[in-house]
Amino acid sequence: MRSRENAVCWLASLAVVVPAIARGAAIVFTPGSATAMPGQNFSFDVSLDASSPFFGFSMYLDSSTASEFNVVSQTTLAGSPLTDPNFTDDFPILLPATGNSSDLGYTSNGTSDTAAGDYGIESLTVSVPADLPTGQYTFTTTTGVTGSEYNDAETDEYDLPAATFTLTVAVPEPCTLAIAVGAAIGALAVRRRRAVV
Repeated sequence: MRSRENAVCWLASLAVVVPAIARGAAIVFTPGSATAMPGQNFSFDVSLDASSPFFGFSMYLDSSTASEFNVVSQTTLAGSPLTDPNFTDDFPILLPATGNSSDLGYTSNGTSDTAAGDYGIESLTVSVPADLPTGQYTFTTTTGVTGSEYNDAETDEYDLPAATFTLTVAVPEPCTLAIAVGAAIGALAVRRRRAVV
């Protein structure tokens, strides 16, 4: 009986010696904010900071308004270990306030996991609607049922916490507009004078 108790204790001690693998990752936007005018585009990079090996990730974005922001391009960053975009249809992609249904994440084109680390994955370019009022708008990765997640080569999925990007929409100051108009008039005057000579 004593040897059986010793065997149980020995097995229990083995469970303590083998550490559990900590799983965790986060999407990081760089820069975390931008300023743009209505009708312009802005871009930001997306990185995945993972504390455990990973094979790919899914990313869905919400916008804070019902205005029609559109992702107009998705570009793989040089050196990214993930090279296959999950979304392969045509751009633009609408970013509605209820979350987009297009997965803007990436997957490895290999068969094994990528080592834990912080990796630049992609650059997204988003168009600002021409009629958008000035103010601050946010883009947040979704969580929950159709949430952003990362996975390993065995297709185990792990939720990603929400990541946020802030956009400030501004109109040019009147002084800036006056300088631009003055420069245009000056350029026309010089051109006209050259044409007369």
